[in-house]
Amino acid sequence: MKIKIDTKNKKATLKGTGNESKILTVLAAFGGDALILSASQKSFFERAMGSGNFIDTLTIDLTHENITKEFIQLLLRLSK
Repeated sequence: MKIKIDTKNKKATLKGTGNESKILTVLAAFGGDALILSASQKSFFERAMGSGNFIDTLTIDLTHENITKEFIQLLLRLSK
């Protein structure tokens, strides 16, 4: 999994392939408001259920109240 953390904009972009896409899909299902969708992206349910595929790219707002310090530390460990 490739993880890019943008400290200036306080967001993290996760990109996965293969089985990692399944993990990102589960994260997206429970992410709620912590997920950042661009204007061109559809909602989670439209992307996942409409195409029948897994999600391969996910952008998370690191300033969201549900994103903890431990979660950010986990992302940092995964990115190495």
